[in-house]
Parts: sequence; structure tokens; C-alpha cells
Amino acid sequence: MRNTITQISAWMTTNLLCLNPSKTEFLIIGLREQLSKLTYSSDLVPQDLTSPELYTSPVRSLGVIFDKNLTFAAIIYRSIRKLTFRL
Repeated sequence: MRNTITQISAWMTTNLLCLNPSKTEFLIIGLREQLSKLTYSSDLVPQDLTSPELYTSPVRSLGVIFDKNLTFAAIIYRSIRKLTFRL
């Protein structure tokens, strides 16, 4: 993972972009069976811990709310609540 981040950072630097490590987030998505095979090595843990929680659920990314089981229950609930409020 650290190697991938280094490659992305190098590409961004080449293209006059900047990667902010304190704001970089990862969204790891997979089936329950696949996720159970993962081992969270030290390269997934940020060196400068700015957040008390490393792994959270639900997660909001680009306006979509994902929960750990990908049921989209949180976004459905939020949408229904907004629609009910407008009626």
C-alpha cells in the first residue's frame, strides 16, 4: 500500500499536483469473504494519527454514504427523511 501511495504521489508531483497525506482516505470495498482475508498491516495505518478512529462505518464519499455491508441503508434512510420532510 505504501508503495502505491508513493507512486501516486510521484505522478501527482510530476503533473504539478499535491497529495495531502493528512487528508488521504482509502475506501476498501469487497465481499465479506474477501474482506475477512485482509490483514491490516502497519502500512495502512497513518503515521500521523489525526483521527481517533481508523476504520469507520458508514463512510461518505463523493456524496454517497457506504456502510460496511454495502446495503446503502444510510443513504436510503436519509433520502426518505428528506422526502418526508418536503411533503
